Amino acid sequence: MLSALTQLKIARNYDALLPHQPQGASIPKRIYQTYHCLSSIPPEVANNIRTLKKSNPDWEHVLFDDQGMRQFIQQEFPNILRYYDRITPNYGAARADFFRYLLIYRSGGVYLDIKSTITKPLTTTIKPSDKILLSSWQEWNAITYDGFNGWGNHRELSRVSGGELQQWHVAASAGHPYLRAVILQVLKNIDNYNPQWHGVGKKGVLRLTGPIAYTLAIHSAIKKKPCKLSKIKTDYGFEYSIYGSHAKHVTIFSKHYSKSTEAIITETFFGQIISFALKILKRIRSQIKKISLSFLQITTGSFKAQGRK
Repeated sequence: MLSALTQLKIARNYDALLPHQPQGASIPKRIYQTYHCLSSIPPEVANNIRTLKKSNPDWEHVLFDDQGMRQFIQQEFPNILRYYDRITPNYGAARADFFRYLLIYRSGGVYLDIKSTITKPLTTTIKPSDKILLSSWQEWNAITYDGFNGWGNHRELSRVSGGELQQWHVAASAGHPYLRAVILQVLKNIDNYNPQWHGVGKKGVLRLTGPIAYTLAIHSAIKKKPCKLSKIKTDYGFEYSIYGSHAKHVTIFSKHYSKSTEAIITETFFGQIISFALKILKRIRSQIKKISLSFLQITTGSFKAQGRK
């Protein structure tokens, strides 16, 4: 019963919700980043933005805040806005995940996390023939990059060669089919989300909108249209964090999503019923285990007492 409830799916025609975007011939010269409030950008982040602009003078740099992200989705994807709004506001990272897929699918370009940077001019690294850049943590692990050894290994990706695909950067032409596959997967994930099963905090976000969802969707799409991985650090100069380590930037961004314990998605009435049923079933299962253990202990004790006689 518990398994049946957790595997319950909501049947929707997600493909009809997402307008088809013609695929561009190349990656447009635009860099996108997001920060929740443009008036409170930390000095080191502002300095990084200036560096990116200086290193890429022929690339447009666009910075979105929370309001700008929502306005973009409202204008370009009105049928999808309600899905975006269902993501709890405290999970800004999950909203930013979803936004970056929609943004690059619609407009093309290079999305880069606000904590990340690029040390090589993009004009010298991105070729006119490039349609998408995909990379994994294997490159980081191979060069023993400080603090990231073993990253990208998730149980859900055990059958995916190379493990997690990085999505702190998303660089692609507009209308790329891989990104369409990711968006459709995220829509399904939102509808089928249950905190009791899919989790909250960091792990929940990774599964719902983050790299686990991103990787699984592209892994399925890549079978139809193969693409090799790029050495995003070595050949393109992409760096995960200007802070040098993951632990440091988590402490700097005080409202980091990994610290959240609330549900990621605002549940529908149907979802609330399923959640309640799961809680009851888990309690029943827990009580059954306790009763079984007590019975086993009593039985074992009885047998030992008879043996001593």
